[in-house]
Amino acid sequence: MITEAVASLQAHLWMVTEQHTALEHDSMVTENAELSERRAVSDDLVPRGTAIGRYIVVGVAGHGGMGVVYRGYDPELQREIALKLLRGPSRRHGAAEARLRREAQAMARISHPNVLPVYDVGTYDGHVWIAMEFLAADTLGDWLEAQRRTPAEIVAMFVQAGRGLAAAHAVGLIHRDFKPQNVLVGADGRPRVMDFGLARVDAADTDGGIDEPTPGFVGEHATQLTAAGSVVGTPRYMAPEQHYAKPMDARADQFSFCVALYEALYRVRAFGGDNLPDLALRKHTGEIEIGTDDGDVPAAVGKLLRRGMAGDPDDRFPSMDALLEALAPTTHGGGRRRPWLLLAVGGAAVVGTTGVALMLARERPCQDAQRKLAGVWDAARREEIRGAFEGTGVSYATDTVDRVEQQLDRYGHAWVEAHDAACAATKIHGEQSAALLDLRIACYDRLRGDLQALVDVFAQADPATVEKAVRAAHGLREIDECNASAELLSLAPAPSDEASRAEIAEIEAGIARARALGAAGKAHAAVEVLEPLVPRARALAHRPLEARTLEAWSDALGDDGQLERGREEAIAALAAALAGHATRTAAEVVLSLQFIEGYDLQHTAPSREWYRLGQSLVEALGGDERMSIALDNAEAIVCAIDGDFERSQRLFDDILGRLRAGAPDDPKLAVLVGNAGALMATRGQYPAARRYLDEALGLYRDRFGSDHPDLLRIEANLGAVDLFEGHVPESLARLQDVADRQERILGPEHPEFANTLNNLANALRQAGRPDEAIALHRRVLAIREHVQGSRSAAVAQTLDNLSIALRRKGELAESRSTHERAKAIREEVLPPDHPDRAASALSEAELCAAERNWVCAMPAFERALTLRRKILGPNHVMVVSTLSARADARIEQGDTKGAIDDLEQAVASGVAGGVSPRVVGLVRFQLAKLVGDPARARQLAEQAREAYAALEVHDRVAEIDAWLSAHASAAPRRSH
Repeated sequence: MITEAVASLQAHLWMVTEQHTALEHDSMVTENAELSERRAVSDDLVPRGTAIGRYIVVGVAGHGGMGVVYRGYDPELQREIALKLLRGPSRRHGAAEARLRREAQAMARISHPNVLPVYDVGTYDGHVWIAMEFLAADTLGDWLEAQRRTPAEIVAMFVQAGRGLAAAHAVGLIHRDFKPQNVLVGADGRPRVMDFGLARVDAADTDGGIDEPTPGFVGEHATQLTAAGSVVGTPRYMAPEQHYAKPMDARADQFSFCVALYEALYRVRAFGGDNLPDLALRKHTGEIEIGTDDGDVPAAVGKLLRRGMAGDPDDRFPSMDALLEALAPTTHGGGRRRPWLLLAVGGAAVVGTTGVALMLARERPCQDAQRKLAGVWDAARREEIRGAFEGTGVSYATDTVDRVEQQLDRYGHAWVEAHDAACAATKIHGEQSAALLDLRIACYDRLRGDLQALVDVFAQADPATVEKAVRAAHGLREIDECNASAELLSLAPAPSDEASRAEIAEIEAGIARARALGAAGKAHAAVEVLEPLVPRARALAHRPLEARTLEAWSDALGDDGQLERGREEAIAALAAALAGHATRTAAEVVLSLQFIEGYDLQHTAPSREWYRLGQSLVEALGGDERMSIALDNAEAIVCAIDGDFERSQRLFDDILGRLRAGAPDDPKLAVLVGNAGALMATRGQYPAARRYLDEALGLYRDRFGSDHPDLLRIEANLGAVDLFEGHVPESLARLQDVADRQERILGPEHPEFANTLNNLANALRQAGRPDEAIALHRRVLAIREHVQGSRSAAVAQTLDNLSIALRRKGELAESRSTHERAKAIREEVLPPDHPDRAASALSEAELCAAERNWVCAMPAFERALTLRRKILGPNHVMVVSTLSARADARIEQGDTKGAIDDLEQAVASGVAGGVSPRVVGLVRFQLAKLVGDPARARQLAEQAREAYAALEVHDRVAEIDAWLSAHASAAPRRSH
């Protein structure tokens, strides 16, 4: 029952449509329409002091076409924030609400100094709200109007804002409404790009924002925020393809950017036009208005901007980065005109100088990291994996790919920033040696290879890949590993000849491929990839590479069920890592050895020795919180297996505190909270188990979605806790619901589905429905024999449960033969001190008792009790239940004194071990019926009743009440 649920969870322990409707008018948004919208907003303001989510409304900051921006306060983080609340209901409200929510989720994926941060999103009174940085700032338009700016100052400011746009493009997002009013300039002089309506919207902005296509510019349904076919933007700045609702990409933002910069420099609208069709036509044909610049703006700059405003996107720059790279040299230099010299020169006499200037613009150092992700993680790869995931037909595929994309976007952005920073430390700031830069770039290249390999596997996704995808995406190695300068410098040097370097690159690619396959649950495929690489890595005699190859090889073997061989290769990997001064690899190998020894092979003593070595290696690294948490997690699990529940609980509490404080959004937090709940369940501390499992359920919903198999596993464990707390109807309902969903999502032969059916059969048995229970146990047996083999521990466990159900029905002969099969398998595949061997001993005892064979029964009870005390400790719930079962057998034989002794021990052990009040209550009521002292008997019964009443187990309360009424004469006299 609960042991099965715990096993199913521990098998997965952490190791290391949006629509745009028609516009109301066929030309432009009229002033009256804009005013009426603002009036509607002002009529429905949220009062000061209102709580929206965890935030408190302080006042109104501004109004926009889509809603109101409030000043707010975050009491938890003690900071001022801005709260955007979608305006009241209207004909457009549904589409606008969907767009607003998607924009918020999209913006939250970007972390860049030139993008306004979005913190949170939710709903209030049926309306979407967004929490973001509150910035007491002017818009870029205000900044331009505040005083006369030099062209160099204007371009420098726009280049920074352009970098914010480029950051959005890097994660596959298109702004679609870039204009000076959507850029805030803080007191620090730094511009932050924001989406229209997402932050401060100036009341003086009369350009009007179009959220829908006009008649004649027909929009389509879209499935993504940046999908083609949606007309969103401000007419003055929109690209031609936006006007015509044609497919668009990031080059539409480039057009808007160039329009805004052109107008700022030349102080004239870039395109004329009396209405939207006329404006669109002029953009399409390239009829740019001529402005005056007093000769301050070089012709070359105007040429760059005219290219960016080309009617055909293919005639523009290939990317914002390319445009910014061409503009950037114009922002450096001394006097007012000096910044323009390199681009302003002309004529035959200085052609060479111009060529040098343009070459420098193309080859500025430390700006190429983003290009290195082309074909690794970009818009095309994003669409590729989305198609693969959704093509599996898995119900949670779309939700999963959304989460995967967000994580890979964050990872890719962090990789680009770190790569460029490492380059700049040497080539710009001169703070780092060229040798260290080479080591760091090689490290970043390995991380990029890991990312590419994982995306390649995702692009071939099957249902098993989708199931593991979120955790696999979060499992990519930390970018910070490449910042460990001392560690990188201490590594044994790699061969430098061209042939060796090519061989190393091939082996590294194979390792990355294998790790990605393993993360996607394809262990055997990972083994096949790595097997030919091991001798090649050894032949190179480069110990760090050999260690990485052997580490991956060991992990793949272990995941493939080749545990002993995996252990041997892990030890070889450790030796290679230490010889090559690869301390981090050594620590990762030790973590693997902890799990192989302690969890897989149940060799807890050596596992705990590996833990101590792992701690020393983390110390040698100078500290690594992620690795430290991983080691502590493994130790906590091994302690639980070893029966050291107190230490296990202390470790879990410490780990959870650190993870909640340092990485509250890490998916591993959900896994660890679930592990803590499983630990409490194995200890019989069911209320505590329920608290942890309920928390884990919420975390899994947030991180993985409501239909993810990991969430269903937690729900199945909660169903088992329901059963053990005596809530049989609730357990039946929950387990049946989980089983139905698992069969639909995972299929009728998935091991997780079989685990839930097993618990459901146990619940049916306790509900007094033996025939249904037996039929379901037989179904579980068929699944497990087919999937896991006829001699597996899981099959033995199913046979044991089937034997119990048959015995309870009185079919003792079949119960006996079934029990013997289970016992034989366990003796064959499990070590003598495995907890399931104790379960076999108890089943033997209870079967012998049912057969009235006391000579057989009592020694078997003693064996079960001895084993459980040795394996689980003296105060474990299983010890309490074994003593209770033996007491029943003694009563059957007329040995009341022996039964009382057993039950007294059971009560004492249960109280000392913090065992569930239901279990202790059951034993107390047993004891109440036997003790000779009437007052003590009544006290025990009342204690049992109190426990059952608190748990709302009403049938037990009624049973105890009836017993108390029948023994009312035993009530103690009370003084008055």
